[in-house]
Amino acid sequence: MLLLHGVPESNNEDVPQVVSKILTETLLVPDASKDALNRCHRMGSTAKNNKPRPIVIKFIDVALRDRVWFKKTSLKGSDITMSEFLIKSRRDLFLAAREQFGISKCWTSGGSIRIITPGGSRVRVETEADLKDLIESSKNQAASSSKYETRSKKHPKTK
Repeated sequence: MLLLHGVPESNNEDVPQVVSKILTETLLVPDASKDALNRCHRMGSTAKNNKPRPIVIKFIDVALRDRVWFKKTSLKGSDITMSEFLIKSRRDLFLAAREQFGISKCWTSGGSIRIITPGGSRVRVETEADLKDLIESSKNQAASSSKYETRSKKHPKTK
């Protein structure tokens, strides 16, 4: 399932129709009609702080869901964003990873959390223990590389 954030709300709106219009016109996915959606509704009972409630979208076809997901960059410059719907434990893990490694270094794919480490490798994190191990190894890597830089500055190579 995917979440659409920032879609303005109106009274008596037809949410599947609104979503279908965004998917076909903004994301340019022509087969994302109302009929291609299994379920589509706003989360929560009322909007808070004049902020529109996110929309949950469940697709009939996983291939269509993936095409929509990979077209999400078409939303750049608009007030609308898209994210994967994650269960609470995964969402908490994802937020912790983003806090540790930065927003631009963490993303989700198929419900899995992906991280680019300070060393540049891409890692999949499934559990809190995985994240703790990754944080620890990143700290150890940073400490060992800074020790090397300090030594190399004290003893420069001569020609």
